Amino acid sequence: MAEYHRVGTVADFVPGVMKPFRLGNEDVAVVKVGDAFYAFSDFCTHEAITLTAGYGHVARDFVVCMMHSSVFKLETGEVVAGPAQDALRTYEVELQGEDVLVKTV
Repeated sequence: MAEYHRVGTVADFVPGVMKPFRLGNEDVAVVKVGDAFYAFSDFCTHEAITLTAGYGHVARDFVVCMMHSSVFKLETGEVVAGPAQDALRTYEVELQGEDVLVKTV
């Protein structure tokens, strides 16, 4: 069953800085880039490295795992450079007024 989780307000997010959240049973990273918000699995699919623990960073429309240089599209989680083979799981983000909500299944 889908569920929305409030992760803060728009003002709580520094552009380009990922924030970690435990939403239900899922570890999720949320980042603001420009006026858009993105949510995705907090673990690189290559070796399950925690992206928000200093191993990941955001560059334009991509998240980069600095452990082995895997690159993923923020919007879709698609791998654009390996060694990762599998996409990051992405989550829908919704704004309700100033509140930032992430939808998990």
